Amino acid sequence: MMFFNALAMGFLLASTVETSELALEAADSVESKVERVSIVGSSVSSLELLGSTSILSNEDIEQFKFDDIGQVLTRIPGVNIRQEDGYGLRPNIGFRGVTPNRSKKINILEDGILIGPAPYSAPAAYYFPLMSKIQSVEVTKGAEMIKHGPNTVAGVLNLVTRGIPEASETGVDAMMGANGYQKLTLHHGNRKSGFGYLVEGSVISADGFKQLDNGGDTGFDKSDVMVKFDYQWNTVAIDHVVALKMSYADEFSNETYLGLSDEDFATTPYRRYSATQQDRMDWEHNQVQLTHQMQASEWNITTRLYNHDFTRSWSKLNGIRSGQGEAPPSLQSVLQSPDNYQNYYQVLTGDSDSTIREILTIGDNARRYYSRGIQLDGSIDFPLFSQEHEFVAGVRYHQDQIQRDHVEDDFFMRQGLLERTSEPQRLGATNEESTDAVSSYLQSIWSFDKLKLSFSARNESIDGHYLNRISGDWLKKTTQVTLPAFSSVYSLSNQQSVIFGIHKGFVPTSPQQSPEKAPEQSTNVEFGWRVSTSNIDAEIVGFYNQYDNLAETCSQSAGENCTTNIDIQYDAGEVDVYGFESSASGVINVPDTSLSLPWFFTYTNTQSEFQTSFASSFQQWG
Repeated sequence: MMFFNALAMGFLLASTVETSELALEAADSVESKVERVSIVGSSVSSLELLGSTSILSNEDIEQFKFDDIGQVLTRIPGVNIRQEDGYGLRPNIGFRGVTPNRSKKINILEDGILIGPAPYSAPAAYYFPLMSKIQSVEVTKGAEMIKHGPNTVAGVLNLVTRGIPEASETGVDAMMGANGYQKLTLHHGNRKSGFGYLVEGSVISADGFKQLDNGGDTGFDKSDVMVKFDYQWNTVAIDHVVALKMSYADEFSNETYLGLSDEDFATTPYRRYSATQQDRMDWEHNQVQLTHQMQASEWNITTRLYNHDFTRSWSKLNGIRSGQGEAPPSLQSVLQSPDNYQNYYQVLTGDSDSTIREILTIGDNARRYYSRGIQLDGSIDFPLFSQEHEFVAGVRYHQDQIQRDHVEDDFFMRQGLLERTSEPQRLGATNEESTDAVSSYLQSIWSFDKLKLSFSARNESIDGHYLNRISGDWLKKTTQVTLPAFSSVYSLSNQQSVIFGIHKGFVPTSPQQSPEKAPEQSTNVEFGWRVSTSNIDAEIVGFYNQYDNLAETCSQSAGENCTTNIDIQYDAGEVDVYGFESSASGVINVPDTSLSLPWFFTYTNTQSEFQTSFASSFQQWG
């Protein structure tokens, strides 16, 4: 989709009406003091950061105005992206070799809060915020991710939304591009006498770049509305902030899982067969976050209450069924060998009508999610044994749930159009998974002359519940785990530093997995070197992740043999993943001109090896 973005930028129509630079600087200053939506902290030098941490500022994001987080993250090393729909509607993001499938093994945060529909019960992230409201992006890998769970194998992606301005500010951002692409974002905010507010709305749509055989729509429509209020006051040298954020988002996208035969892909790669004409995703997301923060000169405490509701309906072609009791070929078999299954292939393309032997089954994977909880984070600075010392701690009580109400309907292909048969609707997966989790972390940070050391630990206490609402089968299980971590940074000079870290990685199993199924666990080590001068910032980090057990679960996007084994876990045993990641950026000033040329470079090398032999039908293992 690089060509699409080039065209979109070519038709860029953008205008902003904003306050003066002084007002914006004042807003940044207040945010750094009282609005702890960042998990890194803006006052820390890159040379002093513990662990591998990358930050993209608002200026970085605004350079290209990408809507796809996958393209935004190309500036960060160690990130592996799998594109799916060409627009980044459902990103697949992994760090340091973990599967990117539905970003399920990384922690995705918005303003420091877990944003996934059900991060413990069903971590596959079918929802992702619009990039138009994101002002900065933070990626944390290595031992420092231990403060953010439940997943501690790969890393943390924190998305920071637009902050409330300190003076009246209004912005308009409009874009147009190829294939009917259009985007409009409006925001307005102000602050008076300690009270501030922000209202932001975005709509984005496209007709789609794929060509459906019957001429239908292959595009999408998305919208997002966010409202923020806060009130700031001071009592006895303590700054207080109470903030409320509410948002509503929805999406309707005409997307499918069905691919093409090799020959069709070679000649018309953007084609879609007629059998996918009813494949579409339809979702809604509601979010409420209430935050209270107290900050003094040497300590701070932040309390957050949050509730997220997400509902989705994804209708898509599931397979072929025979009304005569035969075993028809799988969709994958038809696409791999269309000449051997000519009648089935022509039904998929709409060139032939169905008979009783070529019934198309369309499933609607309807699901409802919620994610809610309370989270407290705090830190205090005090000398210990005559050394600078910071103590950081946090605790979170979290609940989430997924309810699946999957159904299937049968269709005939009639003159290129789908026609419902008289067969009754069939139930698919009809179950629910829920989790109650209490997590906590402690961190002790020691600062010497040139050396900073961090000792930390995380504890996860997870109660999972599973219920099959048809059969009545149920399962209840408890998982307890303590995850230690150590990280350090040593200053070689005022322009160079080296880092080292080691921590325990963990990814919990879902509530429906048998207690005999081991969670994914690993020992993760990283070491690296940084340099920061007036002309260049660079970093190279080596990593080695030793898995005790590498685990994956089946989803329909993982392969066709997973359609009948949805959410079943497959284990690969011991696996080693290792490599290095590097990045550099700077500015070239053109002599005798006022021109400057910013540049950046990233490179990641990742290798892995299975350490035990096993037999598995899971396609991802090869």
